[in-house]
Amino acid sequence: MLRKFSARNFRCFKKLDIEPLARVNLIVGENNVGKTALLEALYLNFKPGNPDAPWRINHSRGVRGGITETWDELGWLFNAKATDIPIELQSENAQRQVSLLRIRFAEPSKRLLVPTEANDVEAIDADMLSAIAESRLLKLEYTSYIGEEFSAHAYLALGGMVSSSVDNSPTANVVLVLKNPRFSEEHAKRYSALVELRREQELLPSLQALDPRIQRVELLYRDDKPMLHVDIGNGQLVPLLFMGEGIGYVASWQLAIMTAKDGCVLIDEFENGIHYSALEKVWKAVGEAARDSNVQVFATTHSWECVVAAQSAFAECGDDDFRLHRLERRDGDIVAITYDQEQLATSIELNLEVR
Repeated sequence: MLRKFSARNFRCFKKLDIEPLARVNLIVGENNVGKTALLEALYLNFKPGNPDAPWRINHSRGVRGGITETWDELGWLFNAKATDIPIELQSENAQRQVSLLRIRFAEPSKRLLVPTEANDVEAIDADMLSAIAESRLLKLEYTSYIGEEFSAHAYLALGGMVSSSVDNSPTANVVLVLKNPRFSEEHAKRYSALVELRREQELLPSLQALDPRIQRVELLYRDDKPMLHVDIGNGQLVPLLFMGEGIGYVASWQLAIMTAKDGCVLIDEFENGIHYSALEKVWKAVGEAARDSNVQVFATTHSWECVVAAQSAFAECGDDDFRLHRLERRDGDIVAITYDQEQLATSIELNLEVR
């Protein structure tokens, strides 16, 4: 697990340091102070050998332009689009070992812009445009906790992105859970993994916190697609997607936490679709699953009820289990203010704003 995390020149962060981190971390703050950006930075930190990861987080925000547009949008990974300054993501683990990921644009150089597997039509089009041209290179340079160095890169060609990943780089099991998730093959794989371990019943408490009628969960195939169904006692198995977005959202991150052993799960807008009265029970289920799987959780929220519920759910736990981190603007930059259990409890008791 991470004890400290730092981001330099990433998105809205010129220089952000956040510590000490706990097993479960709740990120709060006003609009546009970088709560989602922090999750994205953490995601990249855990994917140091995968040059596809920067494109993936941009796509999660809806960036789906053509080659030129996509490359231009990638520049917004850098603070104020300052692509001449590298992004630096540094993390410190529980043993106080430090890793560093640098993401930068290399100087344009001439390279073949037609992938070797391009078809005839692409090759003809490329020949008309000149197959060899100036192209920028995105480089990921990583130094691991034990001092090993790895490098990966990617560039955009006429047939799409060409990348060189690092298969043996240390990559943690990290899952980014966004709002309004759609049930996927990945969810089916995670549930199947729980069934193999005979742990599928452990998913029920978090779902029952939202709807006590849920008695069991089953994975069925409909139209050749896997889909979770729930038994609510009416003689039918109801597709989980028809049970409301809150239940689908909770199922998504609980499956991730329960199967991302020794990894990290990132949850954007934790309270999305969840009634305030169920939040404390859901937080308790998250804490239990995170401890059982040795998973570190980072979640964002705008909700006061979510903050209060989290404090109550973890009140009997130590500071290593839960902390709240508030992002706020100061002197033109964004800083993180961390609350331990006692500080957060006092702030809530005095009705002091911490969101």
